[in-house]
Amino acid sequence: MTDITSNEINYLIKNTIKEINSIGNDFQTSMRLLGATKNNINPSWFQQALILYPELIRDPYCRDILKQTKISLVKQAKAGRLRVNGGYYFVSPDLYAFCEWLFLGIKNPKGILQKGEVYCKDFKDNKKLACLRSPHLYREWPIRINNKNTEIEYWFGNTKCIYTSCHDLISKILQFD
Repeated sequence: MTDITSNEINYLIKNTIKEINSIGNDFQTSMRLLGATKNNINPSWFQQALILYPELIRDPYCRDILKQTKISLVKQAKAGRLRVNGGYYFVSPDLYAFCEWLFLGIKNPKGILQKGEVYCKDFKDNKKLACLRSPHLYREWPIRINNKNTEIEYWFGNTKCIYTSCHDLISKILQFD
């Protein structure tokens, strides 16, 4: 990010600013930040009470938690932790190619992913994915095409993982462990 322009910075931080400004003003954002959503599979008693009785959000204790959350989000944003469409995933090589090598004895397996392709089920709408190692080592951000083939979905299933091609040097760039 050494040669980033002001417009690019504004584009990157717009979701973070929108979320910080909507705390206390937008009911859905406040409930989501408090963890009182139906997607929360293990809610606390307080979160369950908020789900059952949403007017509880006007309680002084709830307001204090929202203020602390807003302060925390501002500190995180100043430190560079921004709200982006992403997540933490395990990285795995093309297991189809590994099976070709292991069971069929093919010295140079073809695999199911081609060079420059990755597969992650959570990003089906995205054409390209920017992959970054965390904690990162340098400035490498390999951008790869997210292959949405149904055959790939069949073989790789519903795992929380990014599958990479065996023909690509992404493993060297991100230094897979």
